[in-house]
Amino acid sequence: MKGSKRSDRELAKVLRVSQPTITRMRRKLEENAIAEYTIIPNWDALGFELMAVTFVDMRGVSQSKET
Repeated sequence: MKGSKRSDRELAKVLRVSQPTITRMRRKLEENAIAEYTIIPNWDALGFELMAVTFVDMRGVSQSKET
C-alpha cells in the first residue's frame, strides 16, 4: 500500500474498519511478518543524479551462430 506511514486512523478510514482493528493488525504484522520498513528517497530533492550500472555474468552461456 502506498503511503505506509499513514496513521492508523487514516488507514482505518480508507479501509472502512475501526482504528483499533488497524492498530491490532499492524502490531501483529510487525511482530510476525514485517522484517523492516524501507524508505525510497527522492534523489533529486537530495541533490543527487542517479546512474544505474548493470553487470551480467555470461559464463556458461553459448553464443548461437547467425545464419
